[in-house]
Amino acid sequence: MNTLVKTLKKYQQDGVDRIVSQTNTLIADEPGLGKTIQVLAYIDQNNVNKTLIVCPSSLKLNWENEIGEWIKTKKLNINVISKGTDTLKDDDNIIIVSYNLVGTIKGLNSLYFDLLVCDESHYLRSPKAKRSKIILGLHGLYKQAKKVVCLTGTPLTIDP
Repeated sequence: MNTLVKTLKKYQQDGVDRIVSQTNTLIADEPGLGKTIQVLAYIDQNNVNKTLIVCPSSLKLNWENEIGEWIKTKKLNINVISKGTDTLKDDDNIIIVSYNLVGTIKGLNSLYFDLLVCDESHYLRSPKAKRSKIILGLHGLYKQAKKVVCLTGTPLTIDP
């Protein structure tokens, strides 16, 4: 059921449809085109009960604000993790955590998610980095999710 308070642009709905049809999705639209909105529309339009959003610390409140702005008619319990000692609750629908804290949250590795979102997913480009192993490694969080969506405005970087 669609409870979004705003209307998506066609390319945004195309992105939502891509999430629906694929298990793993990369959305690499340019900054400002609404990658976050596509994820929120997917959550809203589908039976998504538990979502883990991993993002840079500076974007956690942005995610919380966007959820509140776009999905006003559906009751969602949002847990924004601010420190490693924060606790998870059974009724959390959306858990928002930074890349720096994702490996410190007790009980996170025993949960299953309808959706795992990796915002600014270029943070995971180094397979040897601790955060990459926590999310994408052999026993990574991605294995606990039905769907994984990676968002980035900079999918390719050139290092010397």
